[in-house]
Amino acid sequence: MKYTGEIVQIQDDSDITIIRLAVTEDSYGYNYNDIIWVEYEGYTDFIDEDIVTVY
Repeated sequence: MKYTGEIVQIQDDSDITIIRLAVTEDSYGYNYNDIIWVEYEGYTDFIDEDIVTVY
């Protein structure tokens, strides 16, 4: 699966990065009512409000 969205919240914890990602785009940006949970092994330089694509 492939999702593109805006990072609502990001947290590094014990070698894992946890991201809450808003994935539904509307006329005002990304809808914060449609969130997916992403766990990434390792750390990233991403911050809140970055637009990212995950696979």
